[in-house]
Amino acid sequence: MPKQIVSQSITVGPSLGTVLLDVTQNIDLYIINGTTTLLSNAVIGPDISNGTPYVGLQYEFLYQADVDITTNNTHFFVFGVDLTQKQCQTQSTITATYNGSGWDVRIMPDFEETDFITASMLDLESKKYVVTAELSWEANEQAMNRIWIPHAFKLNQVLCSTNKTFAGTDSATVEVYVNLVAVTESSSIVIPASTAVNQSYANVITGTNTSVSTNGGYIMLITSKTTPGGKAIASCIIERI
Repeated sequence: MPKQIVSQSITVGPSLGTVLLDVTQNIDLYIINGTTTLLSNAVIGPDISNGTPYVGLQYEFLYQADVDITTNNTHFFVFGVDLTQKQCQTQSTITATYNGSGWDVRIMPDFEETDFITASMLDLESKKYVVTAELSWEANEQAMNRIWIPHAFKLNQVLCSTNKTFAGTDSATVEVYVNLVAVTESSSIVIPASTAVNQSYANVITGTNTSVSTNGGYIMLITSKTTPGGKAIASCIIERI
């Protein structure tokens, strides 16, 4: 059956100032509206002078305002979160939930809005992924291990985690190549003699010859050890370009 919602409007003006919301008042929804350019910082937060918030206490906001915070270099805070200019101009639902020591704030844009996802919001980390391969320094198993990548890419890092104890006497190495070209300014990964299992070694790729701009290529990891013995899992951090 229909539910009656108790709501309260907050109209944003150029000098909104600080609006504190009673933690004991039974309001289901706060509607933030208004079109303005802020002259000073605006703050919406909880009023704890008349009560103490409890775990699970939640405020819900329907954000329908269009606020310019850029012109006068101002800020708009909602329960401690500093809204971006795009968020100040995008209709959304905002929830603030008390976790016992602070407020967890979630901002969910209305998908009927356009262009609310900006380029700066697309984290480049989402273009990265990991490819793994088993490497061996055992007798007759040391090899040029090729990992094929079916698109243009950049190699960011190689990490090795040992899964079989390495023989003594001398160290094991991994030479890193991209399409038969050695990665420059990047020393080999060196695994000391007698290294036990569950040890990790990493190599950050900072030099040239680290990327392939065509439709794909491969990474080659060359294992070498004079006294055979030892295995590891290599993880290659790849960035799609």
